[in-house]
Amino acid sequence: MPDPNQASAVITSRPANRTLKIVIIVFGVLFLAVVSELGYYFYTTAKKNSALKDQEISSTTPGGGQTKLNIEKALMFGEDLDKTPGDFFKQAEIRSTLEGKVVSVEKKNIFLYPTNYAYTLFMEDTNKKTNRWYVSQAEIDSAKIYLLSPSGNKQKIGFDDIKPGDFISAYQIVDLLDPNPEYDVTLTVTRSQ
Repeated sequence: MPDPNQASAVITSRPANRTLKIVIIVFGVLFLAVVSELGYYFYTTAKKNSALKDQEISSTTPGGGQTKLNIEKALMFGEDLDKTPGDFFKQAEIRSTLEGKVVSVEKKNIFLYPTNYAYTLFMEDTNKKTNRWYVSQAEIDSAKIYLLSPSGNKQKIGFDDIKPGDFISAYQIVDLLDPNPEYDVTLTVTRSQ
């Protein structure tokens, strides 16, 4: 039996602070969202850089030989451009020419982030190496496409007129100062008679 003269202590706990719990939950959710976004960003960036590095792209040098395009150099140049304030640029362009024999043309919508492509053009070079060239509808609409006759005359044609066996030369100019994401493409098609 407890002694009535003896002091006893009763410890009671206060109910948990509801506001503190809500704040902790909200910050926890925000933290998880930020971590998820960062993870997605690094995953897609690594995937894009990996795809660029894995591409086998041939280019013709002024000496006439075939060489592998230096993707690392292009990425480093892009990083340097990004560090320079835009007001300093008078002109900034990338020019390239792709050449090859058309193996096939597929009219099929393919989405490769961030672009929806309408056609895939399969080409091969003189060494029978193949390349896939994805072409968006906007690029087709703005492209200048010519059929070059054996006599040297140029006749304007449509993208749908390109056929397997045609030899194409695709001259591309990407104006880095133009806010439009599309770029100029001139296709010259030579058809064996």
